[in-house]
Amino acid sequence: MTDLSRTPLTELISAFISTLGDPRRQASTARAYRDDLRQLCQIVADDGVRDLVGLTRPVLLRWTRALATRGYASETIRRRVSAVQAFFRYLETEHGWTQNPAARLPRPKRIDPLPRAYDWATAQAILASIPAKTRLDLRNRLLVGIWLYAGLRLAETLSLDWADILGAQRQIRLRRGKGGQPRTVSYGDELDGLLAAWRGTSSLTAPVDPVFVGRRGRRLAAKAVYAMLRQYGIYDRWGFTPHRGRHTHLTELLRRGTNLRTIQLRAGHRDIRSSMTYLRVFDDDERRAGDALG
Repeated sequence: MTDLSRTPLTELISAFISTLGDPRRQASTARAYRDDLRQLCQIVADDGVRDLVGLTRPVLLRWTRALATRGYASETIRRRVSAVQAFFRYLETEHGWTQNPAARLPRPKRIDPLPRAYDWATAQAILASIPAKTRLDLRNRLLVGIWLYAGLRLAETLSLDWADILGAQRQIRLRRGKGGQPRTVSYGDELDGLLAAWRGTSSLTAPVDPVFVGRRGRRLAAKAVYAMLRQYGIYDRWGFTPHRGRHTHLTELLRRGTNLRTIQLRAGHRDIRSSMTYLRVFDDDERRAGDALG
């Protein structure tokens, strides 16, 4: 085992950070870990800790408490603990250092954010703000309609071929859902009308053709979708994104009494706990009702 006991922490952390340049790692994660570990060095240096011998579990526990006292968000503290744990895994793998004071270091409980959804009147106003004058208008109305009326994810939407639109059954077949899980999603009159309007103007409607294509007839890219949202002003005015459209769809179904199991199947959630997140919307509704009455 390499003797690292008195090697300066800053030197060891710099060596670890250099491994984060691996292209298999997300660049944003590498930058965050670098900043987190450098800040750790600065904080523990105030206690006279400058090497691995001094970086004990009690020191790390005081560090996490200090982060909470300084008002850092739970997710930030969780990430910083993960950075320290990754650092010690590196020391063990690359240098044989077996002492790991960061093992099972407690982290704040993860708090999942409440899904951001529009009320249904606002959702309808967003769709109505896109005119129905040109071919691209009709395509873009269908895009927004897919998210509001079917709750598809963006990647699922752009992967659709016309073979996946089962018009007679009024169903959308998702062969490449998240996690590779196939499913079907039913739809009603509004989305049926949007589909018919776009299909009637498109020359690429063979079963193997993509449903959503750009000006050159190629499958539409996500970048073009976000450019479209800005072009119509619905991102700048309402902050509309495909994900918020999906959340609005699922939230509205719950508000109209759809059972949670159906929501899970429709959303493509593997774990029903993901669907249960939407129940918290009702808690938010109740608080607003109380505020309205003073």
